[in-house]
Amino acid sequence: MAGYEGAFFDFSTPVILQWEEDAIRSAASTGNLDFSDHAVTQAIDRSISLKIVPGLVIHGTATDKDLPGNTDSHHPGIAFFGFENRRRGILVKVGAVYTYLVVTLHDKRT
Repeated sequence: MAGYEGAFFDFSTPVILQWEEDAIRSAASTGNLDFSDHAVTQAIDRSISLKIVPGLVIHGTATDKDLPGNTDSHHPGIAFFGFENRRRGILVKVGAVYTYLVVTLHDKRT
């Protein structure tokens, strides 16, 4: 797992590095994102089309990084924030599990 995470994340720092954003956006642009069960459930419950998620990652803003062992029990990864049709904010969390990037979704009302 650490080898794959290393391709997308530097968990030695809480700072989001440009190469991390670039690697994740590249994976999103080539369709290399997998959706967690949580993401699928959140998408259904909130009427979020999974088809828009890559665009949210590619064009959204990287907002924060959760490191392994964080006190909030969040999965390690980087969150991207973007808008669906310029009105509904959606938070997309991208983390690595084994050999793929995993997405979770959260609807953020603005």
